Amino acid sequence: MVMIITAFKDREIYFGRWWSFRIGDTVGLPALAGFGAVVVSSGDFHGFYTQWPWHVGMLFLGVFLSFMLNYNNLKSGQYTWKDVKHPAEIYHSIVMVFMVYFLGTLMTAMLFDGDPLWATIVAYLGFGVWFACVLFDMFLTERGTGRRSPNEMVITLGRKRG
Repeated sequence: MVMIITAFKDREIYFGRWWSFRIGDTVGLPALAGFGAVVVSSGDFHGFYTQWPWHVGMLFLGVFLSFMLNYNNLKSGQYTWKDVKHPAEIYHSIVMVFMVYFLGTLMTAMLFDGDPLWATIVAYLGFGVWFACVLFDMFLTERGTGRRSPNEMVITLGRKRG
């Protein structure tokens, strides 16, 4: 969705330098979600993570982490205010809130009631792939300023507006 918003707004498609986007979001998180769904659909859950305070807390955690990510990007010079206000980045910030909620709740349920075990293991491996990509991005991916690197491949869709 981020790429679709960027294609319509900027008339460009760029292939992100972020491994967490290229591999983590396309391989790791779908494995976590798919095999996590097998675990959730096979059990009856009654843990603390089924209570409303847990759900409210996870949503607040998502808002906090999303805000802090944007704050850190601004403070470090990675993004400008123009970048943060870009529709794709706003979409990403909103989706992050619900992904933190989803991941935190699903992984907690699997940790305490992970049956069948094979599906729990594959789901956690998917999370591991995503997390390894995030770490790679944090420490080894080329930094730069703005939403995309000057060295990224960009496909321009017709003439740019404005």
